Amino acid sequence: MNDAIGVSVLGANSYVENAFSAVLDKAPVGQRKTRDELKAPGAKSLRPPTPDTCTYLPESIGPGRNARTRYLAEGLAKFEKDPTAGFFYGVCNDCAWAVNGALVTKVFKRPALKVYAPLLPEGTRVELYGIVGIHSDKHMFTVVNRAIDSTPTDYRTWGRGCFVVDQWYGRQSVTPAVKSFDPQDDLPGAGFYDLAFIAWWDEVLAKVLPTSGGGNTLVPQAEFAAGRK
Repeated sequence: MNDAIGVSVLGANSYVENAFSAVLDKAPVGQRKTRDELKAPGAKSLRPPTPDTCTYLPESIGPGRNARTRYLAEGLAKFEKDPTAGFFYGVCNDCAWAVNGALVTKVFKRPALKVYAPLLPEGTRVELYGIVGIHSDKHMFTVVNRAIDSTPTDYRTWGRGCFVVDQWYGRQSVTPAVKSFDPQDDLPGAGFYDLAFIAWWDEVLAKVLPTSGGGNTLVPQAEFAAGRK
């Protein structure tokens, strides 16, 4: 699955509209980029490119709503774009939008990916997830195969075989977009158990506003099933 993301338009030909300094600093020395360097070509011109913006927010994609079908179909279309003919440019929820479409679909329409759907066994739980609370820390990503009996707000309970797909983070940190919380995970390849990524989550989730006492928490936004929508 990480290979599919890597060779899609969300790979090297993707750009980030709202890069975070705290994430950029996690890239290897010599590969780090600035916020401006991660913006799409032409972003500073008088006619900047239009971001690949997801207009279907979590509250609009509840069960039984047509917006769910549009959300997945349009996200998949972004994922399948030919990277030689354009690029992907967006924020974290846009990256999750495209990734969710690819994970849930039964078939890709662009053979040039050289990786074919389904990327997950049918019925695998796929969730659009968010870190919510403090506005400046809000973030969206995809959680795959979270255990049914786990605590939604505590990633430590999500179970072996659960993983996160965060192309927004991976693009800035120059690391795999797929992240595991288990050093003995069953994912093929290497680099998925990322201590820097886990430390970043821990830091963000530990924040508390001194004025209100409020902070950040992990919250599922929408749930899908691979191959079933």
